[in-house]
Amino acid sequence: PQDNRRPRFDLANVRLRRAQALERQDRFDVMISVLALSETELKRLVQECPDELRYRLQLALVHIEMGHALESKEDPKAAYERYVRAADVSREVIKSAPNLVSARQRLASGLQAAGMHLFNTGNPSKALEFFLEARQALATVAAGNPQLVELQTSLANAYCCMGDTFQWLNRMDDAERAYRSGIAVLDRLGESSSQRRFNQKMAGGIYQGLGTVLMRKGVTDEAIESFELARQMRESVKQTVSNGEALEQLAKTLDSRGCAPRSRGDLQQAVELGEQACESGEERLDLTPNSGHAHGALGAHHNNLGLTYKALGDHARAADHFDQAVDHQSKAVHLLPDHLQYANFLANHYCNLAGLHDKYGELPQAIVDYRKAAEVREAAMQRHPDDMGIVATAARNFLELANTQTRGGDNEGAKASYERAIELYEQLP
Repeated sequence: PQDNRRPRFDLANVRLRRAQALERQDRFDVMISVLALSETELKRLVQECPDELRYRLQLALVHIEMGHALESKEDPKAAYERYVRAADVSREVIKSAPNLVSARQRLASGLQAAGMHLFNTGNPSKALEFFLEARQALATVAAGNPQLVELQTSLANAYCCMGDTFQWLNRMDDAERAYRSGIAVLDRLGESSSQRRFNQKMAGGIYQGLGTVLMRKGVTDEAIESFELARQMRESVKQTVSNGEALEQLAKTLDSRGCAPRSRGDLQQAVELGEQACESGEERLDLTPNSGHAHGALGAHHNNLGLTYKALGDHARAADHFDQAVDHQSKAVHLLPDHLQYANFLANHYCNLAGLHDKYGELPQAIVDYRKAAEVREAAMQRHPDDMGIVATAARNFLELANTQTRGGDNEGAKASYERAIELYEQLP
């Protein structure tokens, strides 16, 4: 009966709000239990009244919140399934109400979260499909609703996700256009936006991505300007809310800001910024010591600082930072085995260590490190058998190992490594 549905729907909403409060307290097990109760009631309401769109919309939101909880519990596959369900439910609502803003926002939220899972687990092409659909879903209603700050912010976020993915796919012009489109959306909102802090956080990410693209395109001066804007945004966010994510993002920007002067030969400034990045990364890790993402980010910062010390000719400091990079990245791979980027980083760190040892005539240790890098890539290929990028880097890795073994007099080992390199090259299209 209608009189019975209203309190049931209200109870489902109260449970949803309670779950969101539990998320802020990091009580994810209880959060999942509360969301499950809300989900059960909403599914019953949808069955009883399939034309009542608000029931479906809240069910989509429950799926999204459940995905957040599962991600926090380090269960990304289950989280991905929830995000896809949220998108599917939202599409059904849009069929009945094409211009319903909340439905399009739910769709975009589910698509972007699912896309991030695909991006992080080595499927950027499929991720891009999700991000493009999210952008289209939001753009359809964003132009006619400039006053809806949350809607415009979601659109900017979609452009940021597109830019990151285009960059991963080496489509630099497309990435630059996506980042600049995101900046344009945020610029239209202005400083008085009710979501100013969140917009600063997002702007930091977009300027970070734009700077990286410009660096790769050789536009160094403009890249530095973009990194500096990212730093300012992230410093502002950190002053307002000094949580783990704010520290991690600031560290990332400081790291990138340090790489830019290194490319121009200003090594001392690169060292200063690299040290600051590592310090910020350590602060982040202190807050969440079991975070694979925090370990992975800190490993990357130490690696880049090691490259700077290598360029300065400081063998000891370079080796120390490469060792720390390997240590943190190994923990990231252990905690997040399905995240391909961390396996890639770990193998690269071993290769940098090997190159350093090789440079100083320490061939036996160089061979050991190249072999460890090859082992990491072999394991990654088993987890991601269809990723030709991993196959290509593994082939180059075995070739480097073979060349070093040859110079070290290990002809049998070199023969086996050359054969494995050939096998891998033959797999490439």
